[in-house]
Amino acid sequence: MPHIHRFPIASQPVTVHGTQVQRNFLHNVMISYFDQHGVRDRYLHMFWGDRRYFVMTRPSIDALLDRCSVLQPYVPERFDCEDFARIFVADAVRMVHYEAQAGLAIAKGSFTHDGGAHALNIIFEWQRQPQEKIVVHFFEPIRHKLMTMADLQADYQNVSFYHVSF
Repeated sequence: MPHIHRFPIASQPVTVHGTQVQRNFLHNVMISYFDQHGVRDRYLHMFWGDRRYFVMTRPSIDALLDRCSVLQPYVPERFDCEDFARIFVADAVRMVHYEAQAGLAIAKGSFTHDGGAHALNIIFEWQRQPQEKIVVHFFEPIRHKLMTMADLQADYQNVSFYHVSF
């Protein structure tokens, strides 16, 4: 019989702030962003589990990242990038507290690049100043590193996202 590991998470829930957006709005933000940077695979598949999503502010994202990390060693092909990305989303959802009846706007994204394929998290940020907008970040849970598209493209050549799952 297989042994099921329980991965520890932070002991205190994190109260986060942000705004609620419709799935279609977030979908359009992501497609536009991927197209703007030339990283959308023509066969991109997106899975949306909720009708609405809660988009956090940057201080809330930072508070979450300060308290949440996957405490498991990297094991090639056994516990690797897609496992880290899935566990991070699950732990983040369990850790945060917000009043909205909406899913959390953190996804697992998978992409190809010149060196093969990789998975990480996509975190959406709600910025209010100087003008209201949604900003896209990439989170590498193995290295616990929040990145911009420029950072991602510096680390991986010819990025092409083929799957995003919320």
